[in-house]
Amino acid sequence: MKSALLIIDMQKMFKDLKSEEFEKFLIPNIVKALNIARNKNIPIIHVRTLYKRNRSNWPRVTLHLEKMWCEEGSWESEFIDELLPLKEELTINKCRFSAFFNTNLERYLYESKIEHIYVAGYGTDISIRFTVVDAYNRDVFVTILKDCVISEREENEDAIEFLRSTTKSSVSSIKGMEASK
Repeated sequence: MKSALLIIDMQKMFKDLKSEEFEKFLIPNIVKALNIARNKNIPIIHVRTLYKRNRSNWPRVTLHLEKMWCEEGSWESEFIDELLPLKEELTINKCRFSAFFNTNLERYLYESKIEHIYVAGYGTDISIRFTVVDAYNRDVFVTILKDCVISEREENEDAIEFLRSTTKSSVSSIKGMEASK
């Protein structure tokens, strides 16, 4: 079964919210996962939140706001320096919590015959949750890299357990990814 590594919302704004966790835990571990994927020729997909300044892709419930987070051209929307995508790696811009909503992710996975994704990044309880649920709804197998995700509000272990139990996602580590075929 062909796999890909999906890295979600590793952007400067989110790092700024939880800088200590990003610096000590998340960034070093995702760098390791990236290196493993690159060495094993596992496709890598970088997903970021990106809102247009003209509001054309904002959720309707936010249209009353003067400004949106992660607007195009802002420092907030930029990838973290240590995790910049290589030019041959796919970058997907999303405007909702799920990486599947109004993006080409599903088509890319289907056309590339990718049936399984390793998930890493920020927001186990938000963007990762919505993306994993949508992957489940599209019959894509998921492995959550427990040492490569953190939550925004919930306890990370609780958010991972919710996904494991509701979507039957596997939970593994960087070492587990490295040991897989």
